[in-house]
Order: sequence, then C-alpha cells, then structure tokens
Amino acid sequence: MGELSFPVASLDDAMSAIRHIRNWRVAKAGEFDAGSQYNGQLRLRLDTSLLSRPFQVNALNSSSWAQATPWMDFSFMLGDKEKDPS
Repeated sequence: MGELSFPVASLDDAMSAIRHIRNWRVAKAGEFDAGSQYNGQLRLRLDTSLLSRPFQVNALNSSSWAQATPWMDFSFMLGDKEKDPS
C-alpha cells in the first residue's frame, strides 16, 4: 500500500534506494507482540499508467518489461525498544 516515487538516473540507483528503505510504516507497533515472530511478503509492481505514452506502449507490448517482481518472503520481530512509542 502507499506510493513511493522518485526520479533516478539508472536501474542501479533505483535498486540501491529500494534495498535501503527504512522506517516505512505499514502498521502500528502496538498491533504486534514484542518478541513474537511475524512473517510478511513484499513485491513491487510497475504502474505503467504513470509512464509517458511511448513507454506505456512498449511496456505493454514487450515481453522484456517485467511489470512486477516475484513475492519476497521475510520475517521480523519487534523488541521491547521498538514496541515502546516513547
């Protein structure tokens, strides 16, 4: 959910930014139990409607454009420090 949009000069720059996203809140810490392990999934999708018209046509007609990544599984656990909002 949500939207992250920023211009980059290359694919390497874009991938570097994606690998280092921090403090992206998707739920309140109070909704989780400290010390419990949770599992999640993430994938990225390309919204071709936001591309300029020539890129939209190419993206839809070319099999070389990947419009979504595979799902990535991950696990996380909140400690007492992350759970405490103060």
